Amino acid sequence: MNIKLEKEKEFLKLKKIIRDLRMIRYNHLGTPEAKSIEDAIALLEPIVQELDDWITQATKPIVDYDI
Repeated sequence: MNIKLEKEKEFLKLKKIIRDLRMIRYNHLGTPEAKSIEDAIALLEPIVQELDDWITQATKPIVDYDI
């Protein structure tokens, strides 16, 4: 498996985690847990954005490296 596919899998997993955290935060609105859930989302979002940027910029090599 190549690194791009691995990073795409990580990206999808993190997106799912953020989506799940948002649902949990919605269920805990007005409680102290909501703040810690928001903090976790705030920590994960830059990582997801970084992975998204890397994936969009990644391309397959055009030349053959077997020399």
